[in-house]
Amino acid sequence: MYWIRLSLKAVFLLICICSISLTAESREITVTDQAGRNVVIQQPVKRVVTTFIPATLFALSAGLKDRLVGASSKDVSNSVYEALINPEAPPKLVGNRSVGLNLETISSLKPDLIIMYGQKDGIRTADRLTKLGFPAIVIIPESLDACRRE
Repeated sequence: MYWIRLSLKAVFLLICICSISLTAESREITVTDQAGRNVVIQQPVKRVVTTFIPATLFALSAGLKDRLVGASSKDVSNSVYEALINPEAPPKLVGNRSVGLNLETISSLKPDLIIMYGQKDGIRTADRLTKLGFPAIVIIPESLDACRRE
């Protein structure tokens, strides 16, 4: 039950972030991620990088396959990922939380949004990427405590 609620919230968040239309007054939104960080995201979001399998599957489930420009290197072994990606423009592999992320590759993709994991160095890396001008939000789907709070 918690996983379903969290999954629906994550998909809803991605859809909202990536589909907000521009108005004359509003070209950015501020979201609070699951790490409690306030992140400013410029609209529209056209280039998304995900750094772990659940985030990638959430993005693909939200219909963002044509916006997904970078993904975790562990995603390639996931059959759902293989079925949902755009085979004509597969995402570049950006590393993973086990071996680390390649910040040069992520930067070269010029993402409008990066979806980060919360474990290990995820929050610190999200902060670094945000300081470099790439908005990064942290999603923590593996934490039952986080699911209960949501």
